[in-house]
Amino acid sequence: VIDGSLIFGMPITAFGLQAKLLNHTEYGLAISALTLAIVYFCLATWIRNNYIQTHRNLFESFIALGVTFGTIAIPLAFNYEWTSASWAIESVGLVWVGLRQQHLRPRVVGLLLYAGSVISLLMDGWFSYGTTPFITGDFFSMIIFSLSALCIGYFYFQTAKNINENEGFLSYLFMVIGWLWWIAAWML
Repeated sequence: VIDGSLIFGMPITAFGLQAKLLNHTEYGLAISALTLAIVYFCLATWIRNNYIQTHRNLFESFIALGVTFGTIAIPLAFNYEWTSASWAIESVGLVWVGLRQQHLRPRVVGLLLYAGSVISLLMDGWFSYGTTPFITGDFFSMIIFSLSALCIGYFYFQTAKNINENEGFLSYLFMVIGWLWWIAAWML
């Protein structure tokens, strides 16, 4: 048994205080979030190597904190284009892990992160062409969205017999979304 308020509450509170201390620096908070992600991944690795049989919940909690702080570090360090592309790629990994381990929570978080990545791209307005075709603008972000959606759809298709029947439509939905992003990217 782990104490959720201690495991999750303390890092969240400390990060809030860290934000106040570092808000005058340009990348201080991003570096702090990345450092915390590395620390939690190292702790999770140490627990996995030494105490996985008795501390599985703590291991999974530290992995979740590492992923959370790693995800937070991206928008703190990069602009909306890099943030949206990184989150789309990360969403594929979360959905894949959730399907492979047959856990609902990583799949839901992955799908929400994909939606967040789309919102992040649209935060700056509608899609931009950029000054140089294919190199600047939102073309590459849209291609990454397309490939991410197609991968999510493929993973759902491959594991259709192992998942809840309410999630079965997601395979086709993400295939359609992927192809729509692909068409939109080339039209852009």
